[in-house]
Amino acid sequence: MAYLKLQKKVSKEEMRRFVGGKTLPAEAVRPTRSPEPAALRANFGGSEFRILDSLDSQPNPKIEHEVIAGAVGTGAATEFSAFLRMFRELPNVDAILLNPTQEPVPENAAAQYAVSSALARCASDTNFDRICVYLNRLPTEFRVLCVRDATLRQPAIRCTAGYTRWAIENHHAIA
Repeated sequence: MAYLKLQKKVSKEEMRRFVGGKTLPAEAVRPTRSPEPAALRANFGGSEFRILDSLDSQPNPKIEHEVIAGAVGTGAATEFSAFLRMFRELPNVDAILLNPTQEPVPENAAAQYAVSSALARCASDTNFDRICVYLNRLPTEFRVLCVRDATLRQPAIRCTAGYTRWAIENHHAIA
């Protein structure tokens, strides 16, 4: 990270805002294989910043990418930044189960796939009616994916009213 500071890509103040001023205790810092010498890292007082503490927040994407790239390299940082963009778009699965009509449906197909898979994983005969309410808001292919995976995991789901309604409404997709 000192490397980024020396390259003037990220100011010290931006770095502090990004990581929230949190640092690791000296005994928890694992050695890093960074290309810059230890003298360059001394600009930050020898402490390493905790990058992952701020991943749930909404930092400036450019700064976030530069900080991550400084830690793991540009290629891995680009992939990880793309993952974070999608992850931050995902609705909370517990919130979907509590209020399936109000939770937002992601627009990104990859995020829709992730939500469908997560719902299939937590589906049971007691909550499948609520899952079907949310699934009706997704494209047909993700509805079928979720119901198929859920019924393979929990065959008792096929005996629920929600499954019966879903099968009648989507008979064209499962025939």
